[in-house]
Amino acid sequence: MNATNTVEKQRKARKQVCARLKVQAVLSVWSARRSASQVCRELGVNWGSLHGWEQKGMQGILKALGGEPQAASSRRELGKRLEGLLEGLTAPVGPVEQVANQA
Repeated sequence: MNATNTVEKQRKARKQVCARLKVQAVLSVWSARRSASQVCRELGVNWGSLHGWEQKGMQGILKALGGEPQAASSRRELGKRLEGLLEGLTAPVGPVEQVANQA
C-alpha cells in the first residue's frame, strides 16, 4: 500500500462530530461530570480535538460577553482546566462567526 492510500484512509476515518455534541463534550469536562479521556473515548476523537473545542469555546464565550481574560489573581477559582484555558488566551479573539466557522 502506498502513502497516498494511507492518507486517504486516515481522512475517511476521521470522525465528524456535530456542534451540539462538541458543546456537550466541552461542558461535561468543564463541569467535571466526565474526564477528558472518557469524552475522547466516547466520541472517538483524540485529545487535541477536544482541547481545540475547549479553546474555541472559551474564545467564543469571551467574545460574546465582550471581555478579555483577567489576571489570575482577580478571578474566582474556576478549576485548573478552565484557569489554564483562560491563561492560554493571549491572542486577540476574532468575531464569534469566525470562531464558529472554525469548528
